[in-house]
Amino acid sequence: MSFIALFLPACISLIIRHKRNSKLKWSVPESIIEYGILVLINVLISQCVVVYVLGIGGVDASAFQSMPFLTKYLVISIAVAWLTPYLEEIGRKNIGVSFKVEGSKEVQDNTEQD
Repeated sequence: MSFIALFLPACISLIIRHKRNSKLKWSVPESIIEYGILVLINVLISQCVVVYVLGIGGVDASAFQSMPFLTKYLVISIAVAWLTPYLEEIGRKNIGVSFKVEGSKEVQDNTEQD
C-alpha cells in the first residue's frame, strides 16, 4: 500500500503536465526523469503538509499500514499532485531568471596572448 501512496500521485502529475503542455514528449528517458522529480516534489510537499499542517509526528514506513493514515495521505498527496503542474506553469510564466557572465580585463588579456 505504501508504494501506491508514494508513486501514484506522481503519475497523476505527469499526465496532467503532459496534457497541459503539448510541447512535452513521451520519450522513455525524459519521462522517467520527470517522474522521479515529481515523486520527490510530491512526497516532500505531502510530508510537509502531514507533519507541519496536520501535526502528525513520527511518520515512518509503518504508518502507511494504517488505513486511516493512508487515506489521509492519499487525499493530500493526490491534491498536491493535481496542483503541482499548475503551480509549475504559473511559476514559469511569472518568474524569470537571467544572468550575465563577464570576465575581468586581466583574464581576457591573458587568453588573447595565448
